Amino acid sequence: IASVSVFLGSWLQAACDLPNVWWLIIALAGIAVSLPILLRGISASTQVSFILFAVEAVGLAIFAVVVLAKSGGAIALPFHPTGGSPGGFSGLNGIVFATVLFAYVGWENSAGLAEELRNPHRNVPIAVLGSIALILVLYVLVAWATVAGYGAWKGAAAGMTRLGDPNNAAPLVELTDHFMPWFHWVMIVIGVTSACGCYIAALTHVSRWTYASARSGLMPKPLDTISPRSGVPAAAIWFLNLVIAFFVVASYFVFKGNAVTGTAYLAGIGSVPLIVAYLLVSLLCPVYVWRRDRARFSFLRHVLPSVIGVLSVGEAIYVSVQPNQPPPANMFWIYILAILAIAVVATVFVVTTRGEAVDRLGYTVPPDAAE
Repeated sequence: IASVSVFLGSWLQAACDLPNVWWLIIALAGIAVSLPILLRGISASTQVSFILFAVEAVGLAIFAVVVLAKSGGAIALPFHPTGGSPGGFSGLNGIVFATVLFAYVGWENSAGLAEELRNPHRNVPIAVLGSIALILVLYVLVAWATVAGYGAWKGAAAGMTRLGDPNNAAPLVELTDHFMPWFHWVMIVIGVTSACGCYIAALTHVSRWTYASARSGLMPKPLDTISPRSGVPAAAIWFLNLVIAFFVVASYFVFKGNAVTGTAYLAGIGSVPLIVAYLLVSLLCPVYVWRRDRARFSFLRHVLPSVIGVLSVGEAIYVSVQPNQPPPANMFWIYILAILAIAVVATVFVVTTRGEAVDRLGYTVPPDAAE
């Protein structure tokens, strides 16, 4: 989430041609502006996030349609170097899958809001599956337009080299300026709405994780404080905003103001533990259903999707942590391993000392309250 704030700052700083320190100022200002929305309540947070996403989605759809229409024969270029035109299935895993997973982080956001939603048993599955379907279409459309656009502009080899250049921090803006310069500032606005919407949606969701953990006894008790006016977990929201602000400031000084490197570290290291969580969920889903609802257990519904998920997500994790990647990704495995080691130690400690708290975690209503 901190990487999103860094992106917002660097995006506006570059667009407005401001001195480099301004990306830090803008990133922190974005956090400060988002805080009142998050503290106002779930309705305000979700409505603002939806409006910002709608602006982004419509704008990106227009961009993709125009660029594809002007790309000529380049629309048949492969998305990746394996599988031929327009790509085939043999190259859709590995680094491509890992990249897509990072782009999809957040599809599960609605689940953490179940306590505050009307009819969550109906609405959460609709939100999860609907968001995946919508982003699938938008993601493929924009990726297709980006590859085709660079291919048409610079040729297949040179275009893909430019697209993959780590110093090319805003490829969509560059393509916009080439194919549709009249859309330049709209694309800048899309970058802002994308980052702000992502930040608000993520903090709304993650603050509920933090609150639920504190409520069940897994985190410090003060973090389960609820605002009497808005009903939101205010302490958790403040805590997470301060943690994210710390990482934003730290990235500025550690990486000497280089926002691209800072974003790469924050996003590259931070996303893999989430992918590990997806792996564990895929692995344990059939076990959970077998233990809790054996009458509905089905190989096709629970075991087969689990196997596919473990294989796909497992390869994505392997590709993300292998040390033979270009710098700085070749060092990410060290930090990720340290995070997972700390998590394992903390988990063993919590299960050993506060097992009853673990049993309470994850219920929309804690079991003793339901009784």
